[in-house]
Amino acid sequence: MKKHFTLYFLLATAGLAAQPLPYTLSSWNEPYTELEAPVMLTGDEVWDDPQLFIPIGFAFEMMGETFENLLFIEPGAQFLPSLTEDSLNVFGPYYGDLIDAGYGQDTSLSSISYELTGPIGSRILKIQCKNVAFYGEYAELGTSNNRTNFQIWLYEGTSDFEYRYGENSIKDGAFIHPLGAPLVFVAKNVSMAGDGGLETLWLLSGDAANPEAIAYDNLDTPPGAEMLLSSEPSSGTVYHFDTGIVSVNETVTRQSLRVFPSLTAGELFVSISTGQSETVMIHDARGAAVRQLLLTNGIHTIDVSELPAGTYVMRSMSGQHEAARFIKQ
Repeated sequence: MKKHFTLYFLLATAGLAAQPLPYTLSSWNEPYTELEAPVMLTGDEVWDDPQLFIPIGFAFEMMGETFENLLFIEPGAQFLPSLTEDSLNVFGPYYGDLIDAGYGQDTSLSSISYELTGPIGSRILKIQCKNVAFYGEYAELGTSNNRTNFQIWLYEGTSDFEYRYGENSIKDGAFIHPLGAPLVFVAKNVSMAGDGGLETLWLLSGDAANPEAIAYDNLDTPPGAEMLLSSEPSSGTVYHFDTGIVSVNETVTRQSLRVFPSLTAGELFVSISTGQSETVMIHDARGAAVRQLLLTNGIHTIDVSELPAGTYVMRSMSGQHEAARFIKQ
């Protein structure tokens, strides 16, 4: 029987405090892009339950904890700084017992890799799980038909992070989701001492296209499927966790997105300087994505007359441009 570092034991023993998520959660959809020249972590051999060391390439801060390396541990995908500290924060972009889609065969069909992109000061670490399958299905049926693709991005300077999802062929989650639905989470101060426990667990819950983050505080049972995502994230889904921190390099690397006037009843001008097409999102004051734009160099006229009155943020999704705010009258 497989043994894992598992959230289920922690859920049964932890005293959880219902703290608000210390990030602004936004979600949107944009084309999922595989890494161009990644460093392969899993090699050519068929893998199961890998424990992988990933250098971030810069200092990353997460809820008071600063680290420069990550460990990928089973059941994937859970990412944490190390296994030597008493209490650690954990990224959980996809909780499931991942295996190579070639499990039981001689040829590897899946990979886990990473790539560091961008200029110093605004780099992004991108970790990718490609065409991964699930041990639950293989153990039950001897097949690996349910597969998925996803990434986690860590941003230098701001310490924002993202969960990104690609194509999947998941038809029946019963064999792959022990709790009956996709479990996506962020955890704070998980004890690694062997006695279980964590400070707070935030679950992404509801509509997979626009979920909310809820603090789980029921000590009696693991969360039910109704508290998790209602479906698999569709291809192109992005969950962005924003610290509200402005990069120290913003004046150098984020000057190309400008919005005017800052107060408008309907017409908005957006100036952008970029060498390629840029996906730009408009978020309301709650962080919900209300509009997606594809812009190129120059000045663009945007009609926002149908938006409700309030404050909005326009953000480029490359991470290389300044976020701009405007008020809709």
